[in-house]
Amino acid sequence: MSHTTDAPRWAIALAVVAVVGGCATPGKPPSTVDGWTERHGIRAELLDDLRASGASAPAELHCTEAIHGDPDKAYAQLSAMLASGAAADGTLLFCHAFAALATRRYEPAYSSAVKLVAAEPKDALAQRLLAFSALRTGRNAEAVDAATRAEALAPNAESAELMGKALLRAGQADEALHALRLWASRGGGVEARCWIAAASWRAGLKDAAILDLDLLASDNPRDPEPLVWKASLLWSAGNRAEAWRASDSAMARAPEVPQVVGQRMRMAMDAGDRAEAQAMLDRLAHSSPQAARKLAEKFGLRY
Repeated sequence: MSHTTDAPRWAIALAVVAVVGGCATPGKPPSTVDGWTERHGIRAELLDDLRASGASAPAELHCTEAIHGDPDKAYAQLSAMLASGAAADGTLLFCHAFAALATRRYEPAYSSAVKLVAAEPKDALAQRLLAFSALRTGRNAEAVDAATRAEALAPNAESAELMGKALLRAGQADEALHALRLWASRGGGVEARCWIAAASWRAGLKDAAILDLDLLASDNPRDPEPLVWKASLLWSAGNRAEAWRASDSAMARAPEVPQVVGQRMRMAMDAGDRAEAQAMLDRLAHSSPQAARKLAEKFGLRY
């Protein structure tokens, strides 16, 4: 099958490949599709921080466990509490922002995070929530500011992660490299190294970026993420033959993982191969039906 066409009309954005929680989590990669899709875009660290804080919502809605168990129900309850005129104290604002992020409602999350930070500007966790929600709503400069404040208040892996990703999306590749290396030094693992490669690429160190991803793929033979990143970077540069080879390797490792399948579908659409794109969409529908439905609508494919 040939996938050669004219110069790319559409480059797969880095944000599509790895958005905040996109690359593999540190340690052993998940072995099942459920393992890859169970996360709601919230770091486990946030749950741990909330548990350790002793904060709690009313007895009928302990937000940590409620959000973890049923994010949509928790979000509806917390939203109703805010709408009823309940006092928007720090706990309620935090829980609402947290539930909104867990259900991918990023604008409401941002709104509550802004209010939370205004009330508690020296709370590092609040600053990280603001950085996360600002990043997900495209407010990159604000995300940089909030993550930088979080890092100053309580340096940890997540503040460095958010700072590095926000800086990269704000076009500050050199500054992003420094923050991303901090993240890696604090245990960022495969994900941090993926982002370091992306920042190196953006900084003009393209050969070094691809070499890093190749080494990362070799060191983690079950993990498709370095290959997903490699395919994305090469595709954006117009090197379609090598991008397809990287995608083939990712598919061989994880043929049902949504990131891998979704990327290949987008590549096929961009290459004008609707049959391949439809086949990938059909595969995606089994593991991530909501994502498949949205992509079908976007690209005019059958769902």
